[in-house]
Amino acid sequence: FSVLVAMGIDPNSAAKVLEEVQTPRRRQQILGSLNGTSIMVDIALHPTELKALREVFESSKQRVLLVFQPHRYSRYKLLFKDFVEELSLWSDVVITEIYPSDEPLEDTSSYPLYEEIGSRNKFFYSDKEKLFQDLPDIMSGYDIVLFAGLGSIGNWAEEFYTENSTKKLVN
Repeated sequence: FSVLVAMGIDPNSAAKVLEEVQTPRRRQQILGSLNGTSIMVDIALHPTELKALREVFESSKQRVLLVFQPHRYSRYKLLFKDFVEELSLWSDVVITEIYPSDEPLEDTSSYPLYEEIGSRNKFFYSDKEKLFQDLPDIMSGYDIVLFAGLGSIGNWAEEFYTENSTKKLVN
């Protein structure tokens, strides 16, 4: 998608063409478009994967809102500084709570990550319902909303797109 847009292809035309291409599920997967904003999902869960995504989207000159869900408490703790460093390079970021996977629940929150990142526009959501309520307003003016992470965030992206594809979102 990003390569096509960087080549000068209209984003809506690029999205339409790529709907026919079979790509690995949840790797820059385009779910569709809501009022001209592409809704995408990627399983990026490591700072290095987030960096690769950022570099692709920077080259396309598109305005991207990253909705990131950290995956596993152990990874979050181990790579906290790396996450802060990488996510600070994204200008627009939504941080959600950590998806624990099969790890026991800990008294750990991703809120400190939200506090530490230096992004220009940053948001924190501890629950999906509030995010879904606010996201249509937040996403106004973005070319892409990119849901990233390996946990429930992929299902959230699909649910958000499905719920809103039948509504007329006001920009």
